[in-house]
Amino acid sequence: MSLTRLVIAPLFLLMVIACTPVTLKPEFTAVGALGNPVAAVAVAANAEAVQVFYASSPAGFTLRENELKVEDGFNHRIIGIVKLRRAAGAFENCNVVQADAIAAMQQGAYTNGANAVVYATSPLATEPDQLICQRAFEAGEFGSGWAVVLGGGTPASAPPTPVAAPAAPPTTPAPPSAQ
Repeated sequence: MSLTRLVIAPLFLLMVIACTPVTLKPEFTAVGALGNPVAAVAVAANAEAVQVFYASSPAGFTLRENELKVEDGFNHRIIGIVKLRRAAGAFENCNVVQADAIAAMQQGAYTNGANAVVYATSPLATEPDQLICQRAFEAGEFGSGWAVVLGGGTPASAPPTPVAAPAAPPTTPAPPSAQ
């Protein structure tokens, strides 16, 4: 085998990889009843129409100890979790920003039938920052959030306020009796 094939070709491949910018891919993990997968029917017009609630949610969700629940009276549905991983690119060319992470989360949610991402987070900066991006690269985590279908609803009705019994009609004292 020639020197070119043994040395030059692998070096060329490494150079190409090192020059490739980092791109993100959403990984989806469905939640809910096992054996009853959610149909991937998009409820948003496109990925850009998927709403993203960064570190928050609209009314109707409760997040405690990494467990998301739909509150009574709301018709939301939890579809799954979207986590962002590196699809391609090299450590030295890590230049993705938070907007890239949000767009990837929207795509992952849309592909799996959600119309919103709640409690979305990303360690990436809003402006290009090589050091922050490389830390995310090393951790293998560029962002995540819960993919949900917002179904509307209102907070559960408050229990009815007890109504006091009507007051007894006023009584008039009996006239003094004649003796």
